Amino acid sequence: MELRDFLEAATDEGLGQDEANRLLDIMMHSEHVRKNRIEYRELTEDEIRELGLVLHKFAVEFNIDETTINNLLNYKYSIITAD
Repeated sequence: MELRDFLEAATDEGLGQDEANRLLDIMMHSEHVRKNRIEYRELTEDEIRELGLVLHKFAVEFNIDETTINNLLNYKYSIITAD
């Protein structure tokens, strides 16, 4: 499951096969990298609520359309958490 999610995210980010393989090799063999859980998903309601407050303040400060912020909150993201 994690490998499939990584590959899907790499494809969506436009990484070539060689670059995706290089990153995967680093993640799988480095003694300095902890085992992480990688998910490619939409944000949860709690994450949207938490990030939304910050992003909406940012939008006001930098005169960014609220629609842009709302669109950002509805995209899929690669979520990496340490096990």
